[in-house]
Amino acid sequence: IAIHPVFQIAKRTLPLVIAALAASLADFVFATFLPPEAANLAVAQSGALLVGTLTLVVYAALIRARFPPGRDLLLTTIGTGAMVFALAPLRETAPGALTLASEVIAGFAIYGTFVVAFDIAAMRSTCLGIVRSYRQRTA
Repeated sequence: IAIHPVFQIAKRTLPLVIAALAASLADFVFATFLPPEAANLAVAQSGALLVGTLTLVVYAALIRARFPPGRDLLLTTIGTGAMVFALAPLRETAPGALTLASEVIAGFAIYGTFVVAFDIAAMRSTCLGIVRSYRQRTA
């Protein structure tokens, strides 16, 4: 999940398909050749995830993909942590549409605040540029 945006932002989805196929093949091989015990299913799934991740990392290295700056990664991690911390009390509420809506709205507000305040991945700048362009066309 952490590596996907490197390809998605560049509009390169073929590496994601290749990684998914490699992971699926690895899962099939692991599940077929490991003894049929419940714990081995988890080993097969973990192995498949590892193969898919390594496929993406190797592909990214081969094409010299541009990874996000460390600042953006750090701020994204801090924003996610703040969202988790703030939403933790909602774990105790009864599941339902209202709880889900509350979690989505609160999570969006908290993480969105981080994105706007710190201009993570230049999203604030990009959005403001789009708004300015739209205003100039409609004025």
